[in-house]
Amino acid sequence: MQELTHERDDLLAELAEAHMDPVSGLAGRRSFTHTAAELLRTTKQRYSVILLDLDDFKPVNDQFGHAAGDAVLAAVGARITSWLAPDETAARLGGDEFAILAAHDSRLPARMNVLCHAIAGSVVHEGIPLEVGVSAGSAEVETSLSQALGAADRAMYEAKGTGRRGRSVASSGA
Repeated sequence: MQELTHERDDLLAELAEAHMDPVSGLAGRRSFTHTAAELLRTTKQRYSVILLDLDDFKPVNDQFGHAAGDAVLAAVGARITSWLAPDETAARLGGDEFAILAAHDSRLPARMNVLCHAIAGSVVHEGIPLEVGVSAGSAEVETSLSQALGAADRAMYEAKGTGRRGRSVASSGA
């Protein structure tokens, strides 16, 4: 009986992690996809997908250890959360990549700049300032979340191609 209880607790923990990333405090990939689809279906709001990829994250992990990397991921998660407006959602997709479903309006480019500057702010871990940058790509959701994610991903890699710490908006919607 005790073994079954332990197995149940392990399964519940795995399920919770599928919905919530324990390091960043953001949703996980599956939860993001579900919440984003629900927002797209139930609101009249136009949305864009923003993909963020941390620059210079691996050297933080390599030089200062995984606890330092986790501190950076937690800070990034908190900074994204404080940036979100109502009816927006975000997730850590894995590693050092994040996704946001944000209101698509004329303020979005300025909001993205604010977010990227916030993420690039120093994180102090055990008295050591840790620095990462961020590359961002965005695309308006026009036909499907999947297509917008693909377009935002291409835009993000285009931004990385300009020397990292860049931002790029997909030239056409998704």
